[in-house]
Amino acid sequence: MAKAYGYARVSTKRQEQHGYSLEAQKDQIEAFCNRYKYELIGFESEAESGTKSDRPKLNEALRMCKLMDATLVVAKIDRLTRDLHFLTKVQKIKGFNFIALDNPNADAMVIQIMMSVAENESRMISVRTKTALKIAKANGVELGNHKSILATYSRLEKDKKL
Repeated sequence: MAKAYGYARVSTKRQEQHGYSLEAQKDQIEAFCNRYKYELIGFESEAESGTKSDRPKLNEALRMCKLMDATLVVAKIDRLTRDLHFLTKVQKIKGFNFIALDNPNADAMVIQIMMSVAENESRMISVRTKTALKIAKANGVELGNHKSILATYSRLEKDKKL
């Protein structure tokens, strides 16, 4: 029986606390392993940006895959990474395989194209977020922690703008 090691990722600690996405990813990985007769020997999950290449749980999953001759299984390619450079480094690891369940039969070239799209989407999200924050700040919204948000709400309520 072939061995598999699962990896799931969310981007923020808040998403990790709610856990639904991590559970859904784990369920997909377990279902895949059961259907295709992989022995799931381990599973790692974490809350880290997909653009970071130095993620402790991912590094552990990669280490265990190499050590146990296991295939890394992720629910979606962008859960593994949103960095094309990192992806190509992973693809070059001798004797290492991974499967992204959003396109399990994709070859290296198709996966790199998918990664280019994911990397571009990450950049677009960043631009949209920065633009929205700039507009909000220009409209008097005090950005920051919950105390400043409550202060802004109170000010707007007092000025009868709510």
